[in-house]
Amino acid sequence: MDVRALVVCAVLLLVAARSGAQMQAVGDGGPGPVKAQHLTAELTSVGPAIAPGGRLEVGLVLTLEEGWHVFWKNPGDSGEPPKIVWTLPKGVTAGPMRFPIPKRLPQGELMNFGYEDSVGFPVEIAAAKNVAPGPIHLDAKVDWLVCREVCVPGKAHLGIDLEVMPNVPAPSGRPVGALGEALALLPDPLPKGMKLTVKGGKTEFVFTLVTGERETDGEFYPLDPDQIANAEDQVTEPMANGLRLRVERAADPKHPDRPGPLPKEIRGLIKLSDEQVYAVTAPVVAGEALAEARPGKAGSAASKRTAIGAMAAVVLGLAAFATVLYAPKDRTLVWQPYTRAALDEARAAGQPVFVDFTAAWCLSCQVNERMVLRSAEVQREFSAHGVVLMEADWTKYDAAITQELASVGRSGVPTYVLYPAGAGSAAEVLPEWLTREVVLGALRSDLERE
Repeated sequence: MDVRALVVCAVLLLVAARSGAQMQAVGDGGPGPVKAQHLTAELTSVGPAIAPGGRLEVGLVLTLEEGWHVFWKNPGDSGEPPKIVWTLPKGVTAGPMRFPIPKRLPQGELMNFGYEDSVGFPVEIAAAKNVAPGPIHLDAKVDWLVCREVCVPGKAHLGIDLEVMPNVPAPSGRPVGALGEALALLPDPLPKGMKLTVKGGKTEFVFTLVTGERETDGEFYPLDPDQIANAEDQVTEPMANGLRLRVERAADPKHPDRPGPLPKEIRGLIKLSDEQVYAVTAPVVAGEALAEARPGKAGSAASKRTAIGAMAAVVLGLAAFATVLYAPKDRTLVWQPYTRAALDEARAAGQPVFVDFTAAWCLSCQVNERMVLRSAEVQREFSAHGVVLMEADWTKYDAAITQELASVGRSGVPTYVLYPAGAGSAAEVLPEWLTREVVLGALRSDLERE
Protein backbone atom coordinates (compact mmCIF):
# COMPACT_ATOMS: atom_id res chain seq x y z
CA MET A 1 0.00 0.00 0.00
CA ASP A 2 1.47 3.39 -0.95
CA VAL A 3 1.97 6.32 1.45
CA ARG A 4 -1.09 8.17 0.22
CA ALA A 5 -3.32 5.13 0.80
CA LEU A 6 -1.88 4.63 4.28
CA VAL A 7 -2.69 8.24 5.16
CA VAL A 8 -6.24 7.89 3.89
CA CYS A 9 -6.83 4.64 5.78
CA ALA A 10 -5.40 6.06 8.98
CA VAL A 11 -7.71 9.04 8.85
CA LEU A 12 -10.76 7.05 7.86
CA LEU A 13 -10.22 4.66 10.75
CA LEU A 14 -11.20 7.56 12.99
CA VAL A 15 -14.78 6.97 11.91
CA ALA A 16 -17.27 4.35 13.17
CA ALA A 17 -21.02 3.89 13.47
CA ARG A 18 -22.68 5.75 16.31
CA SER A 19 -26.10 6.00 17.94
CA GLY A 20 -28.17 9.10 17.32
CA ALA A 21 -29.35 11.70 19.77
CA GLN A 22 -29.42 15.45 19.68
CA MET A 23 -26.55 17.13 21.50
CA GLN A 24 -27.95 18.62 24.68
CA ALA A 25 -26.48 19.68 27.99
CA VAL A 26 -26.43 17.21 30.84
CA GLY A 27 -26.84 18.44 34.41
CA ASP A 28 -28.95 21.21 35.92
CA GLY A 29 -26.23 23.39 37.41
CA GLY A 30 -26.27 21.64 40.77
CA PRO A 31 -23.17 20.29 42.54
CA GLY A 32 -21.84 16.81 41.89
CA PRO A 33 -20.76 14.75 38.87
CA VAL A 34 -22.90 14.33 35.76
CA LYS A 35 -22.67 11.51 33.23
CA ALA A 36 -22.38 12.34 29.54
CA GLN A 37 -21.47 10.29 26.49
CA HIS A 38 -18.12 8.58 27.20
CA LEU A 39 -17.16 10.73 30.20
CA THR A 40 -18.24 12.12 33.57
CA ALA A 41 -17.91 15.85 34.24
CA GLU A 42 -17.69 17.59 37.61
CA LEU A 43 -16.60 20.85 39.23
CA THR A 44 -14.31 20.26 42.21
CA SER A 45 -12.16 22.40 44.50
CA VAL A 46 -9.10 21.91 46.70
CA GLY A 47 -11.09 23.09 49.71
CA PRO A 48 -14.67 23.89 50.78
CA ALA A 49 -14.20 27.56 51.62
CA ILE A 50 -12.73 30.84 50.41
CA ALA A 51 -11.95 33.90 52.51
CA PRO A 52 -12.99 37.47 51.60
CA GLY A 53 -10.06 38.81 49.62
CA GLY A 54 -8.76 35.27 49.15
CA ARG A 55 -8.22 32.83 46.33
CA LEU A 56 -9.15 29.19 45.82
CA GLU A 57 -8.35 26.61 43.15
CA VAL A 58 -11.39 24.99 41.61
CA GLY A 59 -11.53 23.11 38.36
CA LEU A 60 -13.29 21.06 35.75
CA VAL A 61 -12.60 17.34 36.11
CA LEU A 62 -13.38 14.98 33.23
CA THR A 63 -13.24 11.22 33.86
CA LEU A 64 -13.17 9.36 30.56
CA GLU A 65 -14.18 5.90 29.49
CA GLU A 66 -11.31 3.64 28.46
CA GLY A 67 -9.84 4.52 25.08
CA TRP A 68 -11.42 7.99 24.84
CA HIS A 69 -9.57 11.29 25.05
CA VAL A 70 -10.12 15.05 25.23
CA PHE A 71 -7.85 17.79 23.98
CA TRP A 72 -5.15 20.24 25.02
CA LYS A 73 -5.49 23.93 24.11
CA ASN A 74 -3.81 23.12 20.77
CA PRO A 75 -5.51 19.81 19.89
CA GLY A 76 -3.02 18.90 17.15
CA ASP A 77 -4.26 17.71 13.76
CA SER A 78 -7.93 17.73 14.75
CA GLY A 79 -10.24 18.35 17.68
CA GLU A 80 -11.24 21.15 20.04
CA PRO A 81 -10.24 21.90 23.65
CA PRO A 82 -12.83 22.05 26.45
CA LYS A 83 -14.37 25.45 27.15
CA ILE A 84 -16.05 26.85 30.24
CA VAL A 85 -18.33 29.86 30.77
CA TRP A 86 -18.98 30.95 34.36
CA THR A 87 -21.94 32.58 36.08
CA LEU A 88 -20.61 33.81 39.43
CA PRO A 89 -21.88 35.72 42.47
CA LYS A 90 -21.14 39.43 42.74
CA GLY A 91 -17.59 40.01 43.90
CA VAL A 92 -16.34 36.59 42.75
CA THR A 93 -14.20 36.28 39.62
CA ALA A 94 -12.63 33.38 37.74
CA GLY A 95 -9.26 33.28 36.03
CA PRO A 96 -8.55 31.44 32.77
CA MET A 97 -8.86 27.68 32.58
CA ARG A 98 -5.37 26.19 32.68
CA PHE A 99 -4.22 23.04 30.90
CA PRO A 100 -1.88 20.46 32.44
CA ILE A 101 0.86 18.78 30.45
CA PRO A 102 -0.70 16.84 27.53
CA LYS A 103 0.29 13.57 25.91
CA ARG A 104 1.03 12.85 22.28
CA LEU A 105 -1.88 10.69 21.09
CA PRO A 106 -1.09 9.15 17.69
CA GLN A 107 -4.05 8.60 15.36
CA GLY A 108 -2.54 6.64 12.50
CA GLU A 109 -0.50 9.16 10.50
CA LEU A 110 -2.02 12.02 12.50
CA MET A 111 -1.36 13.32 16.01
CA ASN A 112 -3.59 14.72 18.72
CA PHE A 113 -2.40 16.44 21.89
CA GLY A 114 -4.61 15.65 24.85
CA TYR A 115 -5.58 13.52 27.81
CA GLU A 116 -6.86 10.04 28.57
CA ASP A 117 -8.32 8.42 31.72
CA SER A 118 -9.03 11.51 33.86
CA VAL A 119 -7.89 15.11 33.74
CA GLY A 120 -8.46 18.30 35.70
CA PHE A 121 -8.45 21.82 34.31
CA PRO A 122 -7.68 24.23 37.19
CA VAL A 123 -9.27 27.66 37.49
CA GLU A 124 -8.33 30.16 40.20
CA ILE A 125 -11.34 31.79 41.88
CA ALA A 126 -10.91 35.13 43.64
CA ALA A 127 -13.29 36.74 46.16
CA ALA A 128 -13.34 40.49 46.73
CA LYS A 129 -12.68 41.75 50.24
CA ASN A 130 -16.26 42.94 50.56
CA VAL A 131 -17.90 39.60 49.76
CA ALA A 132 -20.15 38.76 52.70
CA PRO A 133 -19.56 35.50 54.60
CA GLY A 134 -22.00 32.71 53.80
CA PRO A 135 -22.73 30.10 51.14
CA ILE A 136 -22.10 30.85 47.45
CA HIS A 137 -22.80 28.87 44.30
CA LEU A 138 -20.59 28.80 41.20
CA ASP A 139 -22.35 27.93 37.94
CA ALA A 140 -20.59 26.79 34.76
CA LYS A 141 -21.56 25.87 31.21
CA VAL A 142 -18.98 23.47 29.77
CA ASP A 143 -18.38 22.24 26.22
CA TRP A 144 -15.97 19.55 25.03
CA LEU A 145 -15.15 17.14 22.22
CA VAL A 146 -14.37 13.56 23.26
CA CYS A 147 -12.80 11.18 20.75
CA ARG A 148 -11.76 7.60 20.17
CA GLU A 149 -12.28 6.27 16.63
CA VAL A 150 -14.94 8.96 16.29
CA CYS A 151 -15.52 12.32 17.94
CA VAL A 152 -18.62 13.16 19.99
CA PRO A 153 -19.34 16.74 21.10
CA GLY A 154 -20.83 17.24 24.54
CA LYS A 155 -21.83 19.91 26.99
CA ALA A 156 -22.88 20.11 30.62
CA HIS A 157 -24.40 22.53 33.10
CA LEU A 158 -22.33 22.15 36.28
CA GLY A 159 -22.14 23.79 39.67
CA ILE A 160 -20.30 23.76 42.97
CA ASP A 161 -21.23 25.10 46.42
CA LEU A 162 -18.62 26.89 48.52
CA GLU A 163 -18.55 28.83 51.76
CA VAL A 164 -17.19 32.35 52.17
CA MET A 165 -15.67 32.58 55.64
CA PRO A 166 -12.89 34.54 57.32
CA ASN A 167 -9.72 32.85 58.49
CA VAL A 168 -9.88 29.89 56.14
CA PRO A 169 -7.20 27.45 57.33
CA ALA A 170 -4.32 26.86 54.96
CA PRO A 171 -4.53 23.49 53.17
CA SER A 172 -2.42 20.77 54.73
CA GLY A 173 -0.41 18.76 52.24
CA ARG A 174 -0.64 18.50 48.50
CA PRO A 175 -4.13 18.53 46.92
CA VAL A 176 -5.32 15.09 45.89
CA GLY A 177 -7.48 13.72 43.09
CA ALA A 178 -7.54 14.71 39.45
CA LEU A 179 -7.52 18.43 40.29
CA GLY A 180 -4.53 18.04 42.58
CA GLU A 181 -2.71 16.04 39.93
CA ALA A 182 -3.49 18.68 37.31
CA LEU A 183 -2.09 21.44 39.55
CA ALA A 184 1.10 19.42 39.91
CA LEU A 185 1.32 18.94 36.14
CA LEU A 186 0.98 22.58 35.11
CA PRO A 187 4.10 23.57 33.14
CA ASP A 188 6.70 25.76 34.81
CA PRO A 189 8.33 28.83 33.30
CA LEU A 190 11.82 28.24 32.00
CA PRO A 191 14.24 28.67 34.94
CA LYS A 192 16.56 31.66 34.82
CA GLY A 193 19.61 29.44 34.56
CA MET A 194 18.38 27.83 31.33
CA LYS A 195 18.48 29.31 27.83
CA LEU A 196 16.48 28.45 24.71
CA THR A 197 17.26 29.50 21.15
CA VAL A 198 15.30 28.51 18.04
CA LYS A 199 16.50 28.43 14.45
CA GLY A 200 14.06 28.16 11.58
CA GLY A 201 15.48 26.33 8.59
CA LYS A 202 13.97 25.44 5.24
CA THR A 203 12.23 22.32 6.56
CA GLU A 204 12.66 22.27 10.33
CA PHE A 205 12.88 24.17 13.57
CA VAL A 206 15.94 23.48 15.68
CA PHE A 207 15.54 24.10 19.42
CA THR A 208 18.75 24.41 21.40
CA LEU A 209 18.10 24.22 25.14
CA VAL A 210 20.96 24.82 27.56
CA THR A 211 20.16 23.37 30.98
CA GLY A 212 23.63 22.91 32.45
CA GLU A 213 23.58 19.12 32.19
CA ARG A 214 23.27 16.45 29.54
CA GLU A 215 19.69 15.81 28.38
CA THR A 216 18.67 12.71 26.43
CA ASP A 217 14.96 13.17 25.77
CA GLY A 218 12.89 16.07 24.55
CA GLU A 219 9.46 16.81 23.07
CA PHE A 220 7.94 20.05 21.85
CA TYR A 221 4.21 20.81 22.01
CA PRO A 222 3.30 23.90 19.94
CA LEU A 223 0.84 26.33 21.45
CA ASP A 224 -0.11 27.67 18.02
CA PRO A 225 -1.52 25.43 15.27
CA ASP A 226 -0.03 24.85 11.82
CA GLN A 227 3.58 25.44 12.83
CA ILE A 228 5.00 21.92 13.09
CA ALA A 229 4.28 18.58 11.44
CA ASN A 230 2.56 17.22 14.53
CA ALA A 231 2.81 13.51 13.80
CA GLU A 232 6.43 13.38 12.69
CA ASP A 233 9.27 12.17 14.89
CA GLN A 234 11.07 14.85 16.85
CA VAL A 235 14.79 14.08 16.83
CA THR A 236 16.73 14.68 20.03
CA GLU A 237 20.48 15.33 19.87
CA PRO A 238 21.96 15.19 23.39
CA MET A 239 24.58 17.80 24.26
CA ALA A 240 26.93 17.98 27.23
CA ASN A 241 25.01 20.95 28.65
CA GLY A 242 21.51 20.36 27.29
CA LEU A 243 19.98 19.16 24.04
CA ARG A 244 19.15 20.04 20.49
CA LEU A 245 15.67 19.13 19.26
CA ARG A 246 14.81 18.98 15.56
CA VAL A 247 11.13 19.42 14.71
CA GLU A 248 9.72 19.37 11.19
CA ARG A 249 7.84 22.48 10.07
CA ALA A 250 4.23 22.19 8.90
CA ALA A 251 3.32 22.39 5.23
CA ASP A 252 1.78 25.57 3.89
CA PRO A 253 -1.90 24.83 3.12
CA LYS A 254 -1.69 27.02 0.01
CA HIS A 255 1.60 25.51 -1.17
CA PRO A 256 1.82 22.00 0.34
CA ASP A 257 5.13 21.25 -1.37
CA ARG A 258 6.90 23.57 1.06
CA PRO A 259 6.57 24.91 4.62
CA GLY A 260 4.62 28.06 5.36
CA PRO A 261 6.14 31.43 6.26
CA LEU A 262 8.61 31.38 9.12
CA PRO A 263 6.97 32.76 12.30
CA LYS A 264 8.65 35.56 14.23
CA GLU A 265 8.37 33.59 17.45
CA ILE A 266 7.30 30.15 18.59
CA ARG A 267 5.40 29.27 21.76
CA GLY A 268 4.71 26.00 23.46
CA LEU A 269 5.98 23.42 25.93
CA ILE A 270 9.33 21.65 26.03
CA LYS A 271 9.13 18.36 27.88
CA LEU A 272 12.33 16.80 29.19
CA SER A 273 10.55 14.31 31.46
CA ASP A 274 7.19 13.96 33.22
CA GLU A 275 8.59 16.15 36.01
CA GLN A 276 10.35 18.69 33.79
CA VAL A 277 8.04 20.54 31.42
CA TYR A 278 8.56 24.22 30.65
CA ALA A 279 6.38 26.84 28.98
CA VAL A 280 8.56 28.65 26.46
CA THR A 281 8.38 31.55 24.06
CA ALA A 282 11.36 32.28 21.85
CA PRO A 283 12.11 34.34 18.75
CA VAL A 284 12.79 32.32 15.61
CA VAL A 285 16.07 33.13 13.88
CA ALA A 286 16.29 32.10 10.24
CA GLY A 287 19.11 29.68 9.56
CA GLU A 288 20.19 26.05 9.49
CA ALA A 289 21.75 24.08 12.35
CA LEU A 290 23.93 21.18 11.27
CA ALA A 291 23.28 17.77 12.82
CA GLU A 292 26.00 16.25 14.97
CA ALA A 293 27.61 13.28 13.24
CA ARG A 294 27.12 10.04 15.17
CA PRO A 295 26.64 6.41 14.19
CA GLY A 296 23.27 4.72 14.41
CA LYS A 297 20.12 6.48 15.53
CA ALA A 298 20.10 10.15 16.33
CA GLY A 299 18.65 11.39 19.57
CA SER A 300 16.72 9.49 22.20
CA ALA A 301 15.71 5.86 22.14
CA ALA A 302 12.23 7.00 21.24
CA SER A 303 13.49 8.47 17.95
CA LYS A 304 12.81 6.14 15.04
CA ARG A 305 15.07 7.74 12.48
CA THR A 306 18.33 9.59 12.16
CA ALA A 307 18.02 13.30 11.62
CA ILE A 308 18.60 12.91 7.88
CA GLY A 309 16.30 9.91 7.61
CA ALA A 310 13.58 11.68 9.57
CA MET A 311 13.76 14.69 7.27
CA ALA A 312 13.40 12.56 4.14
CA ALA A 313 10.51 10.55 5.56
CA VAL A 314 8.73 13.68 6.73
CA VAL A 315 9.01 15.35 3.34
CA LEU A 316 7.48 12.29 1.69
CA GLY A 317 4.77 12.05 4.34
CA LEU A 318 3.88 15.71 4.05
CA ALA A 319 3.68 15.46 0.28
CA ALA A 320 1.31 12.48 0.49
CA PHE A 321 -0.83 14.05 3.20
CA ALA A 322 -1.00 17.34 1.33
CA THR A 323 -2.10 15.50 -1.82
CA VAL A 324 -5.09 14.20 0.12
CA LEU A 325 -6.10 17.31 2.03
CA TYR A 326 -5.03 20.18 -0.21
CA ALA A 327 -5.60 18.90 -3.75
CA PRO A 328 -7.59 21.44 -5.76
CA LYS A 329 -11.32 20.86 -5.45
CA ASP A 330 -13.33 19.85 -8.48
CA ARG A 331 -15.54 22.89 -9.04
CA THR A 332 -17.58 21.34 -11.85
CA LEU A 333 -20.57 20.82 -9.58
CA VAL A 334 -21.79 23.29 -6.97
CA TRP A 335 -22.38 22.31 -3.34
CA GLN A 336 -24.99 24.59 -1.86
CA PRO A 337 -25.50 25.21 1.88
CA TYR A 338 -27.95 22.82 3.49
CA THR A 339 -31.31 24.01 4.74
CA ARG A 340 -34.33 21.82 5.42
CA ALA A 341 -36.43 24.06 3.20
CA ALA A 342 -34.02 23.68 0.27
CA LEU A 343 -33.92 19.91 0.78
CA ASP A 344 -37.72 19.62 0.76
CA GLU A 345 -38.04 21.95 -2.23
CA ALA A 346 -35.58 19.95 -4.34
CA ARG A 347 -37.24 16.62 -3.54
CA ALA A 348 -40.69 18.03 -4.24
CA ALA A 349 -39.39 19.18 -7.63
CA GLY A 350 -38.36 15.61 -8.46
CA GLN A 351 -34.64 15.97 -7.75
CA PRO A 352 -32.62 13.59 -5.57
CA VAL A 353 -30.40 15.24 -2.93
CA PHE A 354 -27.05 14.18 -1.46
CA VAL A 355 -26.18 15.87 1.85
CA ASP A 356 -22.62 15.93 3.21
CA PHE A 357 -22.79 16.55 6.97
CA THR A 358 -19.29 17.84 7.74
CA ALA A 359 -17.22 20.07 10.05
CA ALA A 360 -13.96 21.99 9.78
CA TRP A 361 -12.46 20.03 12.69
CA CYS A 362 -13.29 16.66 11.10
CA LEU A 363 -10.26 15.40 9.16
CA SER A 364 -12.01 12.21 8.08
CA CYS A 365 -14.70 14.42 6.51
CA GLN A 366 -12.06 16.26 4.51
CA VAL A 367 -10.44 13.07 3.26
CA ASN A 368 -13.81 11.64 2.18
CA GLU A 369 -14.57 14.85 0.34
CA ARG A 370 -11.23 15.07 -1.46
CA MET A 371 -10.80 11.40 -2.27
CA VAL A 372 -14.37 10.36 -3.01
CA LEU A 373 -17.08 13.02 -3.25
CA ARG A 374 -15.10 15.39 -5.45
CA SER A 375 -13.48 12.72 -7.58
CA ALA A 376 -14.23 12.98 -11.30
CA GLU A 377 -15.98 9.60 -11.39
CA VAL A 378 -18.39 10.39 -8.54
CA GLN A 379 -18.99 13.91 -9.84
CA ARG A 380 -19.96 12.51 -13.26
CA GLU A 381 -22.43 10.14 -11.62
CA PHE A 382 -23.93 12.94 -9.52
CA SER A 383 -24.38 14.97 -12.70
CA ALA A 384 -25.84 12.06 -14.70
CA HIS A 385 -28.55 11.53 -12.06
CA GLY A 386 -29.25 15.25 -11.59
CA VAL A 387 -28.37 15.07 -7.88
CA VAL A 388 -28.60 18.28 -5.88
CA LEU A 389 -25.49 18.50 -3.67
CA MET A 390 -25.73 20.10 -0.24
CA GLU A 391 -23.14 20.68 2.46
CA ALA A 392 -24.36 20.78 6.08
CA ASP A 393 -21.60 22.56 8.02
CA TRP A 394 -21.70 21.39 11.64
CA THR A 395 -18.49 23.14 12.71
CA LYS A 396 -20.41 25.27 15.24
CA TYR A 397 -23.00 22.58 16.07
CA ASP A 398 -25.85 24.30 14.23
CA ALA A 399 -29.14 23.32 15.91
CA ALA A 400 -31.01 22.64 12.66
CA ILE A 401 -28.23 20.34 11.46
CA THR A 402 -28.15 18.59 14.84
CA GLN A 403 -31.87 17.95 14.47
CA GLU A 404 -31.47 16.58 10.94
CA LEU A 405 -28.64 14.29 12.09
CA ALA A 406 -30.87 12.94 14.85
CA SER A 407 -33.66 12.33 12.34
CA VAL A 408 -31.41 9.90 10.42
CA GLY A 409 -30.13 8.20 13.57
CA ARG A 410 -26.78 9.95 13.88
CA SER A 411 -25.22 12.33 16.39
CA GLY A 412 -22.02 13.39 14.67
CA VAL A 413 -19.97 13.74 11.53
CA PRO A 414 -19.09 12.54 9.01
CA THR A 415 -22.61 11.58 7.94
CA TYR A 416 -23.73 11.15 4.34
CA VAL A 417 -27.39 10.88 3.33
CA LEU A 418 -28.89 10.24 -0.11
CA TYR A 419 -32.47 11.49 -0.33
CA PRO A 420 -34.36 10.15 -3.38
CA ALA A 421 -36.79 12.48 -5.15
CA GLY A 422 -40.21 12.66 -3.57
CA ALA A 423 -40.95 13.16 0.11
CA GLY A 424 -42.34 9.62 0.47
CA SER A 425 -39.10 7.85 -0.48
CA ALA A 426 -36.84 6.62 2.32
CA ALA A 427 -33.43 8.25 2.67
CA GLU A 428 -30.29 6.09 2.67
CA VAL A 429 -27.57 6.79 5.23
CA LEU A 430 -24.18 5.83 3.82
CA PRO A 431 -21.27 4.47 5.89
CA GLU A 432 -18.92 7.03 7.42
CA TRP A 433 -16.02 5.24 5.73
CA LEU A 434 -16.67 6.28 2.15
CA THR A 435 -15.27 4.72 -0.98
CA ARG A 436 -16.15 5.57 -4.56
CA GLU A 437 -17.75 2.15 -4.89
CA VAL A 438 -20.04 2.82 -1.90
CA VAL A 439 -21.25 6.14 -3.30
CA LEU A 440 -21.62 4.90 -6.88
CA GLY A 441 -23.46 1.80 -5.71
CA ALA A 442 -25.90 3.88 -3.66
CA LEU A 443 -26.55 6.22 -6.58
CA ARG A 444 -27.18 3.39 -9.01
CA SER A 445 -29.28 1.20 -6.73
CA ASP A 446 -31.41 3.95 -5.20
CA LEU A 447 -31.88 6.30 -8.15
CA GLU A 448 -31.98 4.02 -11.17
CA ARG A 449 -35.07 2.27 -9.84
CA GLU A 450 -37.02 5.54 -9.51
